[in-house]
Amino acid sequence: MEGTTATATARDSDRIGGPEPPMSASAPLRVLHVFPTFAPGGVQLRIADVANRLGPGFAHLCVALDGCHDARTRLGPETQWHTVAETESLKGLRALPAIRRRITGIAPDLLCTYNWGTMDWAVAQAVRPSVPHLHFESGFGPEEARRLLPRRNAMRRLALRSVHRLVAPSQVLIGLAKQHRWIATERLRLVPNGVDTAFYAAAEPPGPCAESLVVSVAPLRPEKRLERLIEAFEEASGGTRARLHLLGSGPCETALRTRAESGGAAARIVFRGHCGDVREDLGAASVFAMTSETEQMPNALLQAMAMGRPVVAFDAGDIKSILPPEQRAFVYPQEDAAGFASGLRRLLEDPGLRSELGAANRARVCRHYSMDTMVESYRRLYREAISQRA
Repeated sequence: MEGTTATATARDSDRIGGPEPPMSASAPLRVLHVFPTFAPGGVQLRIADVANRLGPGFAHLCVALDGCHDARTRLGPETQWHTVAETESLKGLRALPAIRRRITGIAPDLLCTYNWGTMDWAVAQAVRPSVPHLHFESGFGPEEARRLLPRRNAMRRLALRSVHRLVAPSQVLIGLAKQHRWIATERLRLVPNGVDTAFYAAAEPPGPCAESLVVSVAPLRPEKRLERLIEAFEEASGGTRARLHLLGSGPCETALRTRAESGGAAARIVFRGHCGDVREDLGAASVFAMTSETEQMPNALLQAMAMGRPVVAFDAGDIKSILPPEQRAFVYPQEDAAGFASGLRRLLEDPGLRSELGAANRARVCRHYSMDTMVESYRRLYREAISQRA
């Protein structure tokens, strides 16, 4: 969000290192969020957006287990958000007593944990529940992209046994939770992601004389499989002046740059790095592309749809069901690299089709995936969980 960086940076000095005095009955409800990292990413930015819109009735305390709080720049000036200091060592089963002491010392009204990386905190809470607890699952790393690990499923069943709700944004994740018996079915809750359709307003498609631009927004991590996008772009754009912009940073950057330089389109592939505001790139895009091996309900997809951009993607998570029917022919099985490249070529060659699909995407996201609906779902979840305190 524009204009929030200075406020959020100043707020970094507001760090909580130990027990706090009790709050009055009229004070905001305090939500303790525990993240593997609070670096910019889909989950972190979504929770920041929710916190910005929940208003003064809630105060938010943030644990980042790697010590990174860079996503705080997303926070608005009125949002009550506090960094919990000195938590980097609170990981692993040996740290469970210390984790319990930290939760007890902070004494939040609600504990929210996110994804596999916070499972130690969920276990500490499950051993002797002390506060209402919501756990959020939003996807998997490369080690579970193709198959969930039995050992982790067993740990999830143990850690989540006392949570009020297990919350997921996609039908695929809800199905996996049922299949692997992570938690009783009645305690599962589907909350689809939402997008600010006013902020990500529809942009005019690039003119017929403009160079075609393919845009991807994704961390440069193994499970995003961006080497497949580079290969497909080389094949689909041969003989044209089309460009590819990769928005994101991460551990695969060096390997991806090497792959791009080895092909015939190196001069037309640009690594843009992490972009806090992707609207300019999406507005200039002819096609939005996703090559992830594992996804659930990607925020970047909703943003591209809100801006009226056509999509080509590999099938992962709920991508196909999120898109309108006319777009689903451009969602390809994971093993169909040739189909993906062919679909990308077709979109690059047909501006009329791009415009038609982009309009359908915008209409779909405005109708089904609004930010307001998501925020109200979170507000109800928080209050429902807190009201169940024993």
